[in-house]
Amino acid sequence: MTTAITLPLDSLSAHELYPFAWSEIEREVLRRQTLGAQQALQEFLGETVEQDVHGIEDLHHVAVYLGDYTDDRDVEIWHRFLLELKAQGTLSKVQYGPSYVAPKYYGTQGWWFSLERAEGLSVEVFCCRHHGRWSRYKPEQRYRLMSHAAVSVSTADGVERALSALTSQLGVKMLMHTVEDELGHTYGHLLNETTLCVLELVHQG
Repeated sequence: MTTAITLPLDSLSAHELYPFAWSEIEREVLRRQTLGAQQALQEFLGETVEQDVHGIEDLHHVAVYLGDYTDDRDVEIWHRFLLELKAQGTLSKVQYGPSYVAPKYYGTQGWWFSLERAEGLSVEVFCCRHHGRWSRYKPEQRYRLMSHAAVSVSTADGVERALSALTSQLGVKMLMHTVEDELGHTYGHLLNETTLCVLELVHQG
């Protein structure tokens, strides 16, 4: 068996690949961290942008698509794998819940895992049920649609202004928008249908 895999996994039933998938997730976080928030915005738009535009500061977290599943038990096995990483000290916090975006926009169920690492940026990991319209997307498309960089914006009002400015551009649409959640965070997820990139803007209240 080779350890040279490329996400997304064909199926979460490949439990033996979880350690290698985690290594690949960490490499993607490092790549994003090296490029920074400005490059994340440029990748999303597919064009060069002015420095410090829209009040964007640093990266807030990185989201990575793990792969599809057909058996709910595999989602729980992945969760237990993450809890093992927490027990080993690699992660300091593990939370998960059902995806809002997957059923609304792609006609399938999904899960998010919010992970705080012992060192470095936090990471979110997503997986979706291999079902319906979603199953007809190519693996690369699935990865791009569910993976993204989240960038910090200095104020909640700044998030609103940035979302308004970006959604005024052709092909950019809002996927999700939350104002002052239970933790006081304001954030929005955007999809650029031309670049097939997702960007999240967040102000941590």
